[in-house]
Amino acid sequence: MILHERTVPFSIDGNFAETDGILRLDQNGLHLEFQGRDEVIGLFKTGVKTIHLDLRKVKSLEFKKGWFTRKLILRTTDMQSIGSLPGAKSGMVKLGIARADAADAADLASAVGLELSELRLKKWEAEVQSTD
Repeated sequence: MILHERTVPFSIDGNFAETDGILRLDQNGLHLEFQGRDEVIGLFKTGVKTIHLDLRKVKSLEFKKGWFTRKLILRTTDMQSIGSLPGAKSGMVKLGIARADAADAADLASAVGLELSELRLKKWEAEVQSTD
């Protein structure tokens, strides 16, 4: 059960474009809002796009912290769920996290992990009850 909404800003670096966005967890699942812009001049921006992910489509959300980088790794159960997100490949995308947002990103990943565990437990309980 999600007690309160959580949000974390993220970025995705591409070859000639950068994408900035916000990842949000609420009662309806994960939401990614993002906007791209070219890295050469920085003037050309795309419109804001939104992807809604039902938690049943999320395989995992993992926070990774390195010496100089922090990232959330989002894995989905299919490629189509995040196919319109720049940098997505085979149902997985790496979201860059600023140092100032690292604690929030870790909290968000933990909250998603808890929600996924609860969903799996409910599914397992339903399967056990149906076999009785």
